[in-house]
Formats: sequence, structure tokens, C-alpha cells
Amino acid sequence: MIYECHVCKLEYLDEDTAKRCQEWCENHNSCNFLIAKQAINKEEMLKQSVTDERFKTLDETK
Repeated sequence: MIYECHVCKLEYLDEDTAKRCQEWCENHNSCNFLIAKQAINKEEMLKQSVTDERFKTLDETK
């Protein structure tokens, strides 16, 4: 089963991580890199939003 954060639409294989992501997104109006890097669709989401800074590496931000 796949679980989704309803705020940022990232998907996870376990419900606990999806809940932690959603709580973070709601409380901080941002994504937590340590949580988001566990998402199974992070590459897909990055392609959909070219300006999205959540998943860019330090090399890509220069």
C-alpha cells in the first residue's frame, strides 16, 4: 500500500512516514528533507515542478 502526504503529495511505503511528512508540512509550510528523501515519488514530483527547491542538491542550487 502507498500512503500520501495530502499537503505536498509525496508518497511513502509506510503510513507513519506519510503522517510525519503531513504534520511537518502543515506546521512549517515546507518539506523536511530528511522525511521527503524517503518518498518513493520524489523524482516524479521534482519533474512536475521545475522551480521546486525541496529536492535540489547543493550542486544544483549554485
